[in-house]
Amino acid sequence: MVQPPTPRRSGRFAEPEVASPIAVWRSMLAASVDSIEQRRAHRSYDPRLEMAGIIVLAPAFVALTIVILLALLAIFVVWLGIVGVLFAITVVVDLSGRWWRRGGPSFDHRALGYPGR
Repeated sequence: MVQPPTPRRSGRFAEPEVASPIAVWRSMLAASVDSIEQRRAHRSYDPRLEMAGIIVLAPAFVALTIVILLALLAIFVVWLGIVGVLFAITVVVDLSGRWWRRGGPSFDHRALGYPGR
């Protein structure tokens, strides 16, 4: 089955079809009054943020900002606690290693370099 060749369009983009004003007028006359009223009743709302909308939404934005900042502060405080515990563990392990290498607790309180008996 051989398909007919498709017409080639000149240029990169195809030109849009422009409806003539007479065709638009005829289609409007052909539509019933009920369908026109239904279309008018279901118009799409254009949501623009007016001054009243900004005033209404400003407290919500402030509350959201406060919640986010408090959450970030809590994460930072928890992170500081984790780093502090890791630092304390490092110090305890280092001191216990030195204590272990010296042979346990020593009750010899002589100064260093003091000749013993």
